[in-house]
Amino acid sequence: MGHLWNKYEFGHGWPEDRNRFNQNIGKRKKRSKPRPQRAKIYKSSGGICEYCLCPIGLEEATVDHVIPKSRGGADHVYNLALACYDCNQAKGDLTVLEFVYLNQVELG
Repeated sequence: MGHLWNKYEFGHGWPEDRNRFNQNIGKRKKRSKPRPQRAKIYKSSGGICEYCLCPIGLEEATVDHVIPKSRGGADHVYNLALACYDCNQAKGDLTVLEFVYLNQVELG
């Protein structure tokens, strides 16, 4: 029985798109939210995180999906909320109700 590495050692069995993969190394990802949309969300929320209610600057602000995309949420402006980095990371893919409930349980 031959070894599996033999076919890779001689150049057979590599995926067809390996060159495409190598071309993308070091390239920046495209922003998911254009700056004008983020600025509009920032202005409509008054520069306040919608989860912890702390004031945040435009550069520190992140845009969060109220209903996460992993759960079918859209990129529509009604599904986007301004959040500070810490709240956005803590919320993850939770819904707002789950996030608030878990924070209330942790706080006591």
